[in-house]
Amino acid sequence: MRFIRLAMSALFILALCSTGAAQAGLTVKVAEVSAAHRQVTEVPIEIAGASNVGSMHIELAYDPAVLEPVDVKTGALATGAFLESNLDTPGRVVLGLVAAQGISGNGQVAVVLFDVPGRQGDSSSLTLENVQANDASTLSAIQTSFQNGTFQVGGAGGADTTTLIIGIFGVILVAAVVIIWQVTKGRRPAPEGAPAIGVGGQLFVARGQASRSSLSLDKPVVTIGRDPASDLVLDDDLASRQHAQIRRETEGPVIYDLNSTNGTFVNGQRIEGPHPLRPGDVIGMGDTELVFQG
Repeated sequence: MRFIRLAMSALFILALCSTGAAQAGLTVKVAEVSAAHRQVTEVPIEIAGASNVGSMHIELAYDPAVLEPVDVKTGALATGAFLESNLDTPGRVVLGLVAAQGISGNGQVAVVLFDVPGRQGDSSSLTLENVQANDASTLSAIQTSFQNGTFQVGGAGGADTTTLIIGIFGVILVAAVVIIWQVTKGRRPAPEGAPAIGVGGQLFVARGQASRSSLSLDKPVVTIGRDPASDLVLDDDLASRQHAQIRRETEGPVIYDLNSTNGTFVNGQRIEGPHPLRPGDVIGMGDTELVFQG
């Protein structure tokens, strides 16, 4: 988070000093959304008319008696951008987005995931506040307009009675088929092992070339290096073939250097042995920089 916060601050200061003319025509909007009590639902934040947007600051106000934010993820239009969020203040989600290559077009830049403590019939306004945007090249401020949305708490997860009955019947039918098959085979089902739990979080490529711009850490062990068999393959002559691993351990995500030639760095400090990762940590390998988001 520290890396993204510094980048946002630098862009904002430079924008104040820029003499370039401000763009016009950027619209930020929130959709009309509905979901049932205690259902986790997505509230997308969209932009229209974007042209080379380099950074954005967005605050979304809501009723904490109706909604409770649980996570924020990057939208499809902002793939590869760095997203920082703050969910600590009840009734407000604060977002910071940095896109060095610029964002253009129409679509989602962020998606806020909400749990719904509200009851059927409750509603909440989804109000955009303190919206700011800057051009990626000139760093000048972009004139923006915005469209607020509303959230409505529905019933039964939004499913009608017919759909619910069909779903229940389907579950019963599948269970019956499984039981009949087991009896026919004359054996009880073999116990299943516990499913593997991934590291959790994502890696974003901030500098350098890699096989992808971001990687979801959905495996218990994630490998990084020039080896084509790595989960994240680096196109970096200064990186080792098997450079580092990120593992899920009791205390959370931990990064290990695999005796690489040029070492592994976290926030500019070379690591020796296992090193816990925190959201916003910048990982250096050769000429490549990765940002970890939990």
